[in-house]
Amino acid sequence: MATAAVGSQSGLTGHERLIAVFPFLRHRLNIAVLDDMFPQVLSAFRYEEFRSYLDQTVGLEIYSDGGAFSIVGESRPVSAVIESFLRLHPQNVGRVHPLSPTNFPIADAYYAIFLNNIYKFVNLIEQADRPFAFTLYPGGGFELNEAQSDAKLKRVLGSRCFRYVITTQPITRNYLLSSGLCHENQMRFIQGAVITRSAFAKPQGKLRFGMNKDRLDICFVAARYTTRGEDKGYDLFVDAATRIIRAGLDAHFHVVGPWDETVLNLNDARSRFSFYGFQPTSFFRNFYRRMDLILSPNRPFKLGPGAFDGFPTACCIEAALQEVLVACTDELNLNTQLEDGNEVIIIRPDVDNIVERLLPLLAQPRRMAEIGMRGRVGIARMFARKAQLPPRINVLREVSKEGVAGS
Repeated sequence: MATAAVGSQSGLTGHERLIAVFPFLRHRLNIAVLDDMFPQVLSAFRYEEFRSYLDQTVGLEIYSDGGAFSIVGESRPVSAVIESFLRLHPQNVGRVHPLSPTNFPIADAYYAIFLNNIYKFVNLIEQADRPFAFTLYPGGGFELNEAQSDAKLKRVLGSRCFRYVITTQPITRNYLLSSGLCHENQMRFIQGAVITRSAFAKPQGKLRFGMNKDRLDICFVAARYTTRGEDKGYDLFVDAATRIIRAGLDAHFHVVGPWDETVLNLNDARSRFSFYGFQPTSFFRNFYRRMDLILSPNRPFKLGPGAFDGFPTACCIEAALQEVLVACTDELNLNTQLEDGNEVIIIRPDVDNIVERLLPLLAQPRRMAEIGMRGRVGIARMFARKAQLPPRINVLREVSKEGVAGS
């Protein structure tokens, strides 16, 4: 079974010291987390989720094959990425391992995130004859009404070892129930994701257009999965930027992710764009300090016939926590908590609508700032660690107890 690293009698590990102060953190789960990206830091929400499990549980270990490293441009082998992580977090030595089919861990229970991950390992889990749970985030092999995705779901949810699925968006929960793929008592609904803890630090020295700076700064932050980025709405971002410039505003546009001036023709707007490439979590606090608005005009079903993003995207969440005004789409009506026009601006994936909603706001810097501040409160409430972590750890505890009982 997976076991946690244990300190010597003469010196406690960091986790053991934490437990001595906070006894409620002593959750012995004996569970193996299976993944294809951790501990690569550029998958920030996953990095935070799994680090939190390591911090707050005993008996949990993580096994990664690095199969998704290429998505973020990581060329090192998984063993090297793990070594770098353990140098930064030595308290986790012995708890994060390279994974291959020949060294599959024996554990009381298993956990993974994304459909592709749990599908890849379901045969090996069944050979171990232990229960598993997984989180069905949007993407990662999961699409609505798509044959290959449905086949994977049926295989995973029909496994004799399947116990629980965490759904993170209303449309995902409704899809599984309406299609009869699993029973309601096998599902746990936790909207959203575990957000980087540093993102919750209150912004310091916030710079605001029309108040303590003269230039308007608008950003676009996303990974790129298509040639032109239509799924993320990058084409709409560029068109909207052109229209905003033509309106006479002193605006600059900042793009983070695998984008550059060759993706789309920027024409006369090129001098108003800055490109930053992929960036680690540490980059964003100072970056968002300077931003007035993040524009996220993403479209569902562009990456695939049933592909969609959650609401709001992780990038929008982190920006909102730094009081950046969020303007984003919600074509699938996933929003359940944020008030349009008061805490967030809900746009349609249409450049005319985007400009129509934004231009009046850009002329009211104080109102922009107020919406940004209220947006921080709403997002912090929705994605607070106490809202996201305890229910996830409860699922891990439940499936682990079943595994122990079945030993």
